[in-house]
Amino acid sequence: MDVRLLAANTARRWIDGNAVIVDTETTGLDRKAQVIEVAVIDCAGRVLLDERVRPTVPIPPEATQVHDITDWDVRDAKTWPLLQDRFREAVAHRCVVIFNSSYDVRILRQTSSAHGLRAPLQASDAECAMRAYADYFHGYSGGRWIGLAAAARQAGVPVGGLHTALSDCRMTLGVIMAMARH
Repeated sequence: MDVRLLAANTARRWIDGNAVIVDTETTGLDRKAQVIEVAVIDCAGRVLLDERVRPTVPIPPEATQVHDITDWDVRDAKTWPLLQDRFREAVAHRCVVIFNSSYDVRILRQTSSAHGLRAPLQASDAECAMRAYADYFHGYSGGRWIGLAAAARQAGVPVGGLHTALSDCRMTLGVIMAMARH
């Protein structure tokens, strides 16, 4: 079967199964980075979770330049231990789709670990919309990595409000819906 068609079928499976889409904003990219914003929506676009998170590490200026979230913005936010159960409930018994699943799952694991908690997701618990879109867009398995904004533009999805977890969830949903229309 054609790789593009397989990717489109995957997108349809996600939509038909009302998968949940997860995105995070973080303190950075390194091995100590933590979640500072988390969102979960379903494939109907319903918001199941949209929260800022107070990390145990400072938000570096280079991270703030990406998402415009400062330490001041999260000073009164809930900590991850207070939100993790809500996150688990939002994704429970659902197919979880994340645009760059390996990154977000790692960050969720690191955040949980910083608080002595068990990670809410393992790599095998999430499917990667970025990989599916790369296969779909390039037409061969193992298509090159592509960022969310570029994928959204190519798929004809409005790009706006970049780098909030909720807007990135919505863009990911738009990319999935565009693939499903194939």
